[in-house]
Amino acid sequence: MPLIHTIIWEVAIEYHEKSLKIKLNKLGSDNIDVAGEYDIAIEYHEKSLKIYLDKLGPDHPYVARSHNHLGFVYGKKKKFDKSIEYCNKSLKIRLDKLGSDHIDVATSYDNLALVYYDKQGYDKAMEFGKKALDLRLKKLDSNHPDIGNSYNILGHINCKKNDKMEAKKCYENAMSIYTQKFGENYQKTQEVMLKLKNL
Repeated sequence: MPLIHTIIWEVAIEYHEKSLKIKLNKLGSDNIDVAGEYDIAIEYHEKSLKIYLDKLGPDHPYVARSHNHLGFVYGKKKKFDKSIEYCNKSLKIRLDKLGSDHIDVATSYDNLALVYYDKQGYDKAMEFGKKALDLRLKKLDSNHPDIGNSYNILGHINCKKNDKMEAKKCYENAMSIYTQKFGENYQKTQEVMLKLKNL
């Protein structure tokens, strides 16, 4: 890797690590939310994005990753239109540069499913959730945790759409993967067990 790319990478990672440190310090390693610190996370992600844009151009996969991170955080702030805008930018770059069957595309679909779910746009959430799951099933081992996450999200969406039978199937698939990979005491396993119990 040329020296300039190494320097760019190190500075971008520094900003990303600062954002991650906020998450870890506030909520611990098992929680991805940034309660009360979204603005600081956005500040660091925007600095990282600016570095990537300045040095690598607007259509680089690292730029897509920064857009995806910003979309995720804006979603947590309930700024859904801004979140969808960033997630769509990420998706477009990934589709154009990496192709429709690249695993990073599934991450963009996943984030869009989550944002639409939080926005109560359950049909769009389902559309993107299914796309993420389908791509992950093609690209990953059948018991990969990301596939469990996709089933979990689809379980939530199906619950909101009052399709309890489909929700049950999704939650059972998620629970099976989480239990195999992490055990019954894993936080997500416990959450899915509770969801199943309350269906």
